[in-house]
Amino acid sequence: LSGINAVFFYSTAFFEGVIDNPQNGTILAFFVNVLATILALLIMDRYGRKTLLSWSAGGMLGCCILLTWVMVHKENNTNNDFDDTGGGIEGQLQEEGGDESSLLPMSTSASASKYWIIFTVMLYITFFEIGLGCIPFFLASELIPSQFLGRVQSISMSANWTSNFLVGMLFPYMDKYLGAYSFVPFGITLFGTVLYAIFILPETRGKSLDEVMRELHTSNHHHQQVDSNSSNNNNDNDEAIALTPAHED
Repeated sequence: LSGINAVFFYSTAFFEGVIDNPQNGTILAFFVNVLATILALLIMDRYGRKTLLSWSAGGMLGCCILLTWVMVHKENNTNNDFDDTGGGIEGQLQEEGGDESSLLPMSTSASASKYWIIFTVMLYITFFEIGLGCIPFFLASELIPSQFLGRVQSISMSANWTSNFLVGMLFPYMDKYLGAYSFVPFGITLFGTVLYAIFILPETRGKSLDEVMRELHTSNHHHQQVDSNSSNNNNDNDEAIALTPAHED
């Protein structure tokens, strides 16, 4: 649900009108994918799972915002009619035009928008591979006791492939009806992932399962104790108010 499969499945459509041969764009995307995977192997044990997942989801969220910004700005500065795709990815990339009043760091000319789209898509792939592309596949083994691991991994892989199927089938409709905002749903999902990685997910690098479970238990116990103390304080205040004699005028 991060949107990476929309990029891979429809990479030719992304690069249609951006470069002369869209298939070269697809080759470039998979080449960047391989390089980013190698980078992930080099930094995995250096920065940890929690940090890389935060960077990965946060970076992809930033790319979603940038890609949406480019396409919306291009849509607002073109006078040509969109094709029957609803002004989505293909319609945006094939449009020509623009003016010199662009808010982008570069001109709103067609060539400048093309460069920004290529850069954003490649950065999107890179951020995916350094975290979300690899860590979830082995993170379960570092968080789940062995007696439940097989069942949990089966459920997670089923959910993963179901999500891949849904994204592959539904993205053309998202592109048609949402147009330049077709990546906003992915951005919302990534925002939730960033919050989860920062505030909930424990760091598992260099720790045994017992250490991770102990940290989770300690954290949960602390939150329960805080909630209990807060509830007791509220009850004490209510009792004090109830015991206070009423004064008659």
